[in-house]
Amino acid sequence: MPNSPPPPPPPPPLPPQPKTSSNYTSQLASMPSDYLTNLPSPLSEELLTAYEPAYFFFYGTLTQPHILKSVLNLPEHSEPVFLPAFITGYKLANWGQYKALINGDSTVLGKVYLIESREHQDRLSYYETNAYEIRSCRIEVEEPGKKKREIYGKTFMYAGDGEALKEGKFDRALWEKRMGVRLPEGFSKGLGAL
Repeated sequence: MPNSPPPPPPPPPLPPQPKTSSNYTSQLASMPSDYLTNLPSPLSEELLTAYEPAYFFFYGTLTQPHILKSVLNLPEHSEPVFLPAFITGYKLANWGQYKALINGDSTVLGKVYLIESREHQDRLSYYETNAYEIRSCRIEVEEPGKKKREIYGKTFMYAGDGEALKEGKFDRALWEKRMGVRLPEGFSKGLGAL
């Protein structure tokens, strides 16, 4: 066999990169060597964002004590205490078989209830699904034997297209997306506007 030429020499090393110090590396270099083992305990989310009790205006199924009691997982012996109330500048529309609060020029009758914990608000949001959003509102409370008073509170408003609801249109795709459930084929045929 003929002698093959020797392999070429390796390339010379690259010149060193100029050192640049970023704000992050400067901060990291200034930390004590044991900083990772002596971190302060993290604050819980509740401490960072304390929940403030809020009055909620209900206008549909949640005005029924047994339903609210079940949703909030209230003790067997307790009964929710509602106050009669109304809100102005809204209207109720039908979203399938459900009532949906949308912007309007009417007065909506309902009840007000004080939600005292984040857990209860989260339970309400889960019950209402992502088809509804929590919104701030002015609530007129009408306690029997007392003067009507205005309070600021929250309510659940329809998260979809309120104008479509005013026209009586049922958006099957939106309903399925928001509810996380598929309706059977042919469900909406023949129903027309709901």
